[in-house]
Amino acid sequence: MSLTYKLNRTCPVCGKLINDKNKSGYCNKHRDRTGANNSFYGKRHSKETVDKIKKTCAIRSHELWQNEEYRTHVIDGATGLKRSEEFKETQRQRALKQFENNEQREIRSKMMKQSWEDGLILKNEHYSPNFSKEQVEFGKELKKILGKACNDLECNATIKYDDKWIFPDFKFKNFIIEYNGNFWHADPNKFKADDIVHHNITAKEIWERDDFRRSVFEKQGYIVIEVWADDYKENKEKILNEIVRQIL
Repeated sequence: MSLTYKLNRTCPVCGKLINDKNKSGYCNKHRDRTGANNSFYGKRHSKETVDKIKKTCAIRSHELWQNEEYRTHVIDGATGLKRSEEFKETQRQRALKQFENNEQREIRSKMMKQSWEDGLILKNEHYSPNFSKEQVEFGKELKKILGKACNDLECNATIKYDDKWIFPDFKFKNFIIEYNGNFWHADPNKFKADDIVHHNITAKEIWERDDFRRSVFEKQGYIVIEVWADDYKENKEKILNEIVRQIL
């Protein structure tokens, strides 16, 4: 046996033999790495190092994203790790709790507005991250039937109102196309005005919010076309053709 183990010390957790020079008294797996016991405690990267890391990561991320297999792997979440329902619910409750904090909401609102003013949030042609799968599929079908004119269909447009931004589902020239999910927009055929639909919001409040959105669009000269999910599912071809007839 090596002389480095002449004291025959062992880890109190697993009983593994530890080196004589070991100061923690525990094996590498069970030693305390918190606070001052962490070798990086109190240390910080220099600004030059941080900038270099950011640049390297950006280049590498761009290279990886060109790989179709990698994109599919990320988009499908094929990491081998699946989020449990318990984890999702915990995250949801945390988000709701943070949203109830008026101070936190005000801070985030100011940061978002500043980001817009600084040009850090740029327009892109990707689907809004808030889109449901149904909205994405509707957008894809609408692009198909529009043919060459699909280049004018914006799936992540922003319309400014006073000092706020409103995000229409789809924008085509001077038309706004809103795809209303039955649950999130409280279909009047399924909900009563005082029904609590989601996030402690009543159906009436949801209708008032949607009316406000519509009025903002119309005041700015847009023609609003609304599509309800159930109507679309029942007769996709008819609704798509009707939309194309109106906007072309």
